[in-house]
Amino acid sequence: MAVGPLARAGPGERATRSPRGLRPREPEDVLGTPERSQGTEGEEVRTVVRPEEIESIPLASLSEPFGPFLPHFVGEALRCGGQVRLAVVDGVVRGLYLDHPADFEGSVFAGDRAVATLLARTGGAAAVFSEFDLAPDSEPFSIFRCALPTEIGGHRFQHPVRVAGAADRPAIVELMRSVYGHVDARWVETMPEPAELAFVVDGSEGLAGVAWANRIGAAGRLHSLTVRPRHRRSGVGSDLLFARLAWLGTAGARSAISEISARSPGSIAIAERGGMRPAGRIFRSARPL
Repeated sequence: MAVGPLARAGPGERATRSPRGLRPREPEDVLGTPERSQGTEGEEVRTVVRPEEIESIPLASLSEPFGPFLPHFVGEALRCGGQVRLAVVDGVVRGLYLDHPADFEGSVFAGDRAVATLLARTGGAAAVFSEFDLAPDSEPFSIFRCALPTEIGGHRFQHPVRVAGAADRPAIVELMRSVYGHVDARWVETMPEPAELAFVVDGSEGLAGVAWANRIGAAGRLHSLTVRPRHRRSGVGSDLLFARLAWLGTAGARSAISEISARSPGSIAIAERGGMRPAGRIFRSARPL
């Protein structure tokens, strides 16, 4: 799992807040000493160590699909010991980089390719997720979107789906490690949270599947769908999708997004059954040289 995703901290359903209208304070006031300066004159990268350092910065302007979630991503990355860096150009924040020490992947959010490349180069991840294709042979992911609330009456649930509680944390980590290998247990230690819930389907031996839904204001995001191999093609993924869409709609979200690899036709089919349609793309790219 990764920060671009660790999917709770960045893009993806792969099995990591609208503009506030505030002028950013000068970087010296909120970010401390620049860690590194690269690129053209007036361009530097600064490290963030506390979530409150970005409270007055309108991060949402850095990404249309992920903007509402960026403060949440920053908090999750820092909570789990990850890196958070800002690209500052002529005193204005133009890009955000996130990663996690247990992963080899990060996420970059920027409105400009040059800024995205700068952050990808200065970060420590071997690969990054970005809305820009930053390297040859990048893997494309479609950003699927649907309006909420959506009609789920036509879906016939094949499995009981429930909201996971604190007692489910060990079983969730076990399931995810059985599918992905290493997973940092800190990733689930604060669940459940009011704005982000995990949904699970029980199996005969452990959990059959788990998936997350995150809501920030009117924006919803689905991520980290994980189904144990022996339970795939049994309706677990579809049931988890519709349960999360139903919760987001009743919780006040007016739209939902989910990032899915072009190499995952099964996940794409599940999303389309839920009324989700492609609305953009991101890319997983090797770190630019």
